[in-house]
Parts: sequence; C-alpha cells; structure tokens
Amino acid sequence: MQADVERFLALLFADAGLRQRFLDGPVKTAREFGLSPEESCSLASIPAQDLQTASRSFERKRWLKARHSSSGLGGWLSRLLRFRQ
Repeated sequence: MQADVERFLALLFADAGLRQRFLDGPVKTAREFGLSPEESCSLASIPAQDLQTASRSFERKRWLKARHSSSGLGGWLSRLLRFRQ
C-alpha cells in the first residue's frame, strides 16, 4: 500500500539508525516494517547516495521549519537569539 511505503520512507529520512539498518539489509528491513516483497524490492533499488541526499534535505527542511516556528523550541530559540542581538 502506498501509504505504508510513504510512512516507511519518512522514517528512513528521519531516523539515521533505521537508515543504516536499511542500507545494510534493505529488503529485510522493509519487510520487518510490513511492506510487501514487491515494495521491499522496489525500495531496495534506491541508490544509497540518493537516500542519504534525500535524508539530508529532509533534515534541513525540518530544521528550517523548527527555526522559523513561533512555538516550541524553534520559536524559543529564535526569540532568544533576537533578544541577544
């Protein structure tokens, strides 16, 4: 199911430990998360470099979103930095 694949990809992008497990054994790791054999094999064909690049991009977007957030830690940090200037 596409939603399961998307959820798994989001986890791969966000979790460095899971990403390394996947790179070490992609089909096995994907199957452990309940993906079908076809989905698992399809994900296993993603080049490691592309997965790492996408993960860095995802992390940067999350960091920027938190930084610009007016609530939570990102907002607190932004207010603190403005106060110190």
